[in-house]
Amino acid sequence: MDNNGLQKAALTGLILILGAVLVFGLFEMGFVSKQIFESDPVKLAGENIETSFLASAEQGDLRSQWLLALIYLKGEDTPQDLAKAAKWFRLAAEQGHPAAQLNLGRMHQLGDGVPRNLVEAYKWMAIAGETFPKSEGRDQALSARDILSQQLKPKELKRAQDLIKTWKAKTSGDN
Repeated sequence: MDNNGLQKAALTGLILILGAVLVFGLFEMGFVSKQIFESDPVKLAGENIETSFLASAEQGDLRSQWLLALIYLKGEDTPQDLAKAAKWFRLAAEQGHPAAQLNLGRMHQLGDGVPRNLVEAYKWMAIAGETFPKSEGRDQALSARDILSQQLKPKELKRAQDLIKTWKAKTSGDN
């Protein structure tokens, strides 16, 4: 294996490890139920994985919003729909879910399911960095925020920072 192949293999291994650490951290914080580790998603969600979370997500259940967003993002057991993923990530993010905030920021950064908006991306990355407990997720959010800060014009950066100052997590009853 050449040097390029070794670097790709090492990077792939690192990504898998960081992903596992993030999932474990979310599990420990209570954002991920131990049920999602079931080998068969139908055991978790029933026959229709999409609709099994929809009613509780619409009523403001944070975990259902998060899981529904992941379902739409991945497109597993239902067609991928980035706009719906962004909608559910936003609702969970607005309630203070740090991983949803990080994902929503990335979606705004890339223009996946939402219009590309680096101000919104910076805002959500920064909020995720403040919301995550000390973890890999926090480091990822703060690193992404710092990279975005270099891409924003001073006026845009100020606008993003003003949005952060006025942001407050909603409760499930808020509209």
